[in-house]
Amino acid sequence: LPWVTEHNNNPPLLVRGSASRSQSAQGAQPQDPVGSSVTITEVLDAGGDHQTITLDRRAQATDGVTTVKVYVDRRAWGCGAPQCVNRALVYAIANRFLRPGPANDIYDWVTAIYGAPWGPHEHANLIPPSAADTINIMLYDIDGDGYPAGPDDTARVSGFFHSYHNYPRAGNPPSYRNSFERLAIFLDSPVLTLDLDISISTLAHELQHMIHFYQKPVLRGAASEKWLNEMASEVAEDLVASQSRVNGPRGVGYDDPTAGRPGNRSGSRLPWYNLYNDIQVTAWDGLRANYAINYALGAYLARNYGGAELFSRIVRSERAGVDAIEGALRELGHQVSFSRILANWAVAGLLSDNTLAPVPYRYNSGTWSTSGVGGAAYRLGSINLYNYPRPGGDEAGPYLLDLSEFSARTQPLHSNKYAALGRLSGSHTLTVTAPAGLRFTVMFKE
Repeated sequence: LPWVTEHNNNPPLLVRGSASRSQSAQGAQPQDPVGSSVTITEVLDAGGDHQTITLDRRAQATDGVTTVKVYVDRRAWGCGAPQCVNRALVYAIANRFLRPGPANDIYDWVTAIYGAPWGPHEHANLIPPSAADTINIMLYDIDGDGYPAGPDDTARVSGFFHSYHNYPRAGNPPSYRNSFERLAIFLDSPVLTLDLDISISTLAHELQHMIHFYQKPVLRGAASEKWLNEMASEVAEDLVASQSRVNGPRGVGYDDPTAGRPGNRSGSRLPWYNLYNDIQVTAWDGLRANYAINYALGAYLARNYGGAELFSRIVRSERAGVDAIEGALRELGHQVSFSRILANWAVAGLLSDNTLAPVPYRYNSGTWSTSGVGGAAYRLGSINLYNYPRPGGDEAGPYLLDLSEFSARTQPLHSNKYAALGRLSGSHTLTVTAPAGLRFTVMFKE
């Protein structure tokens, strides 16, 4: 949803005094009684088209400090058909997202890494800090595209966070007249009825977006670049997969520390990265290939440079984009530039079938990569890119250009381009003419 992404990363903020003055000016956070209904008007596109939905609260849970409320579109509730939401599903969503006790739910695991999703601020045109005590999960058919055709119907929107709803109606331009005025995550109800695990993973992804909005532009006045925001959300799914018992973007069993088996087509981002490994990492067009390459780089960074601690520092930083990554790496003692990261990452992909590859060329140690932050521990499984067939065929592993393709293509900023010079076939000569700033790496692989 490009208009959602744009608003989340380039929000209009108005600073006026302290958080307490801001809260007083905005009034109390609206509260709905148990069993109540709400009507929301959700924006459908950048032009302002919208749909009005009535949802009933069907479940809630609390850890004693924060409450989650789950609302379901009346049209999607309890009809007895497979595509309708039922009581078991909404309570699974509520209790997997939030439950009593420490470090035992998505909210705890994701906030331990990235920080609080809301709290004190100095912006008069935002909902009050007290809104932090409740997160609302809204279930409806997001694109009106009905029940998925099957588990491979993955091009649809499974959920989103829209910072538009963090703005009260009063005191803001008329364009905010449809704000829900509360913290909210939106989930696609047909996806939930098809596969609970996808929706659980989506909750981690969208909670990071909610946190990112607060931690960077709201709390620190920092720019929030789309590609980095999406990378942090992909890594959030990866980091909590083991604890939340879902397979995550790696597409390997959540309890399997190895890189899995060849021929893996099970919902991973990585087959698409294998095919589109030469696009620009720091550009964002909202395509499946953008998600894939951002996950692939984030997964590499997390497995080589500190996992949860690294991404905690990236998001809780006043820096944006590449500077946020380089700054977090320096804070952890790694004096490495982003250009060097890209080169090392390229080598790591080609060596991902080798469990003995050393850091910083390691995707696949054959076991868990562990990290910790905020009192919580995280495990990341190994990755072998050669286990993932590229879309549209059976060939697996990173796509390698031949020399004619290599010579004909331009090189985008912040990208890698792979070329095969030869396989067991004598000597080769390659002459490359390129502007300053490009880095070349030649690798011999047995």
